[in-house]
Amino acid sequence: MRKPAFLIMAIFLVSILAGCYESHIPLSTSRYAVINKKLVGYWVSVPEAKDEKKIFLAIFKFNENEYLVSWRGGEDDTTLARGFITKIDNTNIMNVQNIKSLEKDDRSYVFFKYDFTDHDDL
Repeated sequence: MRKPAFLIMAIFLVSILAGCYESHIPLSTSRYAVINKKLVGYWVSVPEAKDEKKIFLAIFKFNENEYLVSWRGGEDDTTLARGFITKIDNTNIMNVQNIKSLEKDDRSYVFFKYDFTDHDDL
């Protein structure tokens, strides 16, 4: 399914592979996080180079404050995570925590800034 904001999500996905800041502490608690329905769905990245793999991302509402996030690149294992949004001023940041492992050191958070652009603006 293609959505008008596919370019922004592609940038989000590239950020996952390009590396990001990790922390054992989230930017905020998920208790007051709000679900953004625009994020929910299936996404596919648009590789910039021929040798880059597509990334397949699925974001589902898990509860009233959190998402279940699943992504896979090519033949790689699927990564499972929980995510929630922290809003700082007008900036949306997704706190994403790996939940595939029970080991505390493997359950760190990574942070992704995101925004949506109307299809007409692309």
